Amino acid sequence: MNHITTIKIHETSKNVLNDVQLWSDEETLKLPNVTSCFSLSWIRYTALPLHVITSLPITIYSNDSATSDYFKKNLLEVPLSNNKNEFGILCKADTDTYFVFYYDKDAVKMITISFSDFNKLLPYFNTRSQSAINTLVDLSKPIRARTSTVLIDKIIEKKKQRSNPFIANPSILANNPPKVDNSSILTSQEQINNAINRIILSGLRMRGLSQNLVTTHNDKIAVKEIHQMTFKATQFALRKQNYSFNKKSEVKKPLRLNDLQDIVESLLQLFVDVE
Repeated sequence: MNHITTIKIHETSKNVLNDVQLWSDEETLKLPNVTSCFSLSWIRYTALPLHVITSLPITIYSNDSATSDYFKKNLLEVPLSNNKNEFGILCKADTDTYFVFYYDKDAVKMITISFSDFNKLLPYFNTRSQSAINTLVDLSKPIRARTSTVLIDKIIEKKKQRSNPFIANPSILANNPPKVDNSSILTSQEQINNAINRIILSGLRMRGLSQNLVTTHNDKIAVKEIHQMTFKATQFALRKQNYSFNKKSEVKKPLRLNDLQDIVESLLQLFVDVE
């Protein structure tokens, strides 16, 4: 193994790590003529692109106890305690050259990365630069030819003139009004009471509340009270049709089963449901 050079690492402006020896098996390995570098930050060295790495891994040795303790703490203890053993320390050597120190195979290693070639390509990535006037490729946005809409307008007009078989003619509806289903109209008080009772029982069963489903005595009493209060409240809600101060009550509408269902469901939501 050949000794390449010895450098210093400036961790901070006051803390300097001495005797950082760089050793390699490659006799022809050349590094930038630097004597020190400056610590910048942590870096995931396993994610570095290959085109920026300019050297094989270099082994680091040191006879300085402070330097050895620094590498032991920052490259071994801290990464392992945070489950980040693929992290290393990034140090800047010069304008385009950086050193990455990391721990691998029971030794401190270092690789060199350079951005000099990458910086040469940056001007070609400038998207603001305009293409030459005599370019062979025309990148200007093509002008879309305007399409004549005369034919399309004629087709739409013909469709409007056609009669839709699924839409009834108003004149036909006037002569033949739709039939009303009288089976859902409740006329007598007995029909109304029976309908209220059936709707309440159905709503309670849907909520798992019935005399057959509940087990405790208190629950059965509660279900019975809910049934009675809903029944009375529904009857009271129907009295609005007979109030003299309600102007709409002058024109009485037939009471339908759907109207009762809406009233009972609203009351059950108020008495039972918890959001």
